[in-house]
Order: sequence, then structure tokens, then C-alpha cells
Amino acid sequence: MLKNWLKSFAVIGVVVLFLAACSGNGGSDEESGSDSGESGNPSGEITVWGWNVAAQSMEMAAEGFQEKYPEMEVNVEDIGRLDIYEKLTVGLASGGNGLPDVVLVESDRLANYQEQFPEALTNLSELGYDEHADKFGEYKRSVTQDNDGNFFAAPWDIGPTGVFYRTDIFEEAGVNPEDIETWEDYVEAGKTIKSETGTDMVPIDIAADDALYRIMMNQQGAYYFDEEGNIDVNSEESKKAFEVIEQLNNEELVLNNDGWNGVVSATVNGEVATVPFGVWYSGTIMDQAPDQNGDWGVFKVPAFEEGGNRAGRPRRIRSCDSFLHR
Repeated sequence: MLKNWLKSFAVIGVVVLFLAACSGNGGSDEESGSDSGESGNPSGEITVWGWNVAAQSMEMAAEGFQEKYPEMEVNVEDIGRLDIYEKLTVGLASGGNGLPDVVLVESDRLANYQEQFPEALTNLSELGYDEHADKFGEYKRSVTQDNDGNFFAAPWDIGPTGVFYRTDIFEEAGVNPEDIETWEDYVEAGKTIKSETGTDMVPIDIAADDALYRIMMNQQGAYYFDEEGNIDVNSEESKKAFEVIEQLNNEELVLNNDGWNGVVSATVNGEVATVPFGVWYSGTIMDQAPDQNGDWGVFKVPAFEEGGNRAGRPRRIRSCDSFLHR
């Protein structure tokens, strides 16, 4: 399952790596260390920074890339999400020291990097990337373009979500996931599960902005900011999201965790019955809990009202895009 899922992103990864090879970090062959080999094809090394499942998918993409360009060497480094941003910010601020050729960056961080360090990122449009633009949805195109419409990053994925759930815990509690259509149903299911099994319903990361809140906001077509860029956490959509989270908390169905590692630990240790998250979380479960094969299923994100929208995007994690450093 994981292998097939990763392959679905490989084409995008190849496009990114190909552009990195052609751009040579946006500089000359002498600046980048890239050159033409004996066959006349590109040769040299490309370094890619990523984390978790996204890094694994880049490694798969690199295999296909190197088959096409055998004189190129691609090094994918899985250095951790927060480490990437720390190193990236410091590197850009110091003029590009120690940075890779390609780096995975989450959508809501892209604009900040482009605005603060516009000269540090490769203009992909100048390299002919625009011919690939229609392969992605309008939203992903918009967040990877500057004010002049030039691409400074390549879209990676759209971050679809679902609710991952422990099938064995649901069965023990006598809860049918197909009966969960609204957030009200979700809360009621959580109460039954807690009563019958003692298991909390959902983990919440108290050390960072929470995935559950973002999913709820997105499925209502809202976010932290309004269309004019003003902070909008007092919106009706935000109130609805907080009301559900408050209800979950009041019913003692929430397991508070300190950071990403805490959420993963709660997942693999069976401390929670569900984890609403992006599709990539399947890779985390399979990587961290291989002994739970067959114990996990997934259902659509609950709606706020019967028949309402059951799709959404999670927090910034892994709605990733890639950009190239000059």
C-alpha cells in the first residue's frame, strides 16, 4: 500500500529533480558543480532535503531520475521537518551557505520565504516549468507563484484528509465507522468508545497549531486569515470548529500530546481510537507500527451538518511543495 502510494507522487518528484539538474542551483556549471558528462548528458550531484514519507517518495523519484540521467547522483537527506526550517532560514539569511539544491516546504510557509529571500529561489518559469502548470489544481499553482505569475516552487500534493481509526477498538466498542457522518456523530462515537474501552478518541498537539482545527476550518472554506489577509479566528467557521473541539475536551475524549512525536506515540501505543490527518499519515502508521497491519481503517472527515462537506486539508504538514535554491 505504502509503495503504491509513494509511486503516485514520483512523477512530481522527478519533475522537481529534473529542474534542479537543469538549473544547477540557478547558477553556472562552475558555481553548482554540475557539468556535462562524457555522453554529453548532465552530470554532478543534487542534494534534496525532506522528511518522513515525503523524503521516501523523493528517493523513489530519484531512482527514476537516475535511470534517465545515469551520470547524475541524487542524495536525499531526511533531516526532520523542524530541522529543515531552522537550517533553511539560517542558510538563506547567510546568503545560501550550506543549503541543498531542492527542499520540501509546506504551502503556508512558501510565501514568507519567497517574500524575504526572492533572489535566493530559482525562477522555474525561466526554465520552462510553465508547460507543467496545468498538471496541478489552481490552488497549488497559486501558492507556488510570485506576484508576477512566475513559479518559484513546484507543487507536491494537495493534502487530502481522512480519519484513520483502529478497527479493533471500534469493533470492541460496537461502533460502526460508517455511521459517523457528522462531527456530532463523531463525538457520540467517542463517548461510546471511551465508555467501552477506556480509549481516548483523538490526539491533539498542544505544542503547535493543531491539525484537527485546520481540517475543520478548511472544510468550511475558511482559515486563520480572511481574503484580505486579516486575522479571522473569530469567524463563524472558527467558532464552529472550536465548539466541536471544546465538546470533545469536555467529554474527556482528547489526549493532549506535546509535539509530533507525542501524537505518533499515542497512535502506535493504542492510546487513541482515531487520528484525523492527511493521507500521508498512512505511511507514518505503517512505518512506526508494522505489527498493527490490518488494525487500521480510514473514513471520511465528518461534516458539520448532515450532507455537508466531508473533505478538507490538514495543517501545513506535508501539503508540501519543493523549491530550488539558486
